[in-house]
Amino acid sequence: MDPFIFGVIVLVGAPAAAAATRFIRGRRARPEEPKPRELPPSGSAAISRDSIRVGDVLTHMSESYWLSGELTLKREGSTALRLFVAPEKGVDRWLALTRDGQSVWVLEVSRELESMGFPGVEVPLGGRVLRRTEHGNVAIEPSGEGTIGWESLGRFAMFRAHDRVAVYLEAPGRGKRLALEGREIPRQLVQKMG
Repeated sequence: MDPFIFGVIVLVGAPAAAAATRFIRGRRARPEEPKPRELPPSGSAAISRDSIRVGDVLTHMSESYWLSGELTLKREGSTALRLFVAPEKGVDRWLALTRDGQSVWVLEVSRELESMGFPGVEVPLGGRVLRRTEHGNVAIEPSGEGTIGWESLGRFAMFRAHDRVAVYLEAPGRGKRLALEGREIPRQLVQKMG
């Protein structure tokens, strides 16, 4: 056999043989079945995006949030964002459930963001620059307490930088504006009481 051809066969064949061996070993070694999820402590339940309603109480660590009202923002036929009024003595607090349902945003009214007017692509807040993740025109559907006068068409923008988040919502026809900023919490760390 010609040494050149033999060299080519070795160079091409060795990696192919190694790949075939890895493939065969990978098929034989099946991963263990995942363990079933443990149930949350009694009195609470894990939440999903659609299981939350006005009147529910959510908890995260030592904080509890009573959801007294809701603004549902519908964009292009689907829910883009659900904003819940979560009143706390002396604080205008809101909770947001985003489209992906992977997190809960705990928000408070931001006079700094409100003074900017409808924001652009980036928003400087609290020493950070938040980037817009979604925006557009929405139909606003209010329910419960603290949402009177919001039923209309409007526009919104959502911003994020790591765990810092912000939401800007306005309904020009009603003269309403809501500017919120806060932090993001993974949905798995939030429980629903009851």
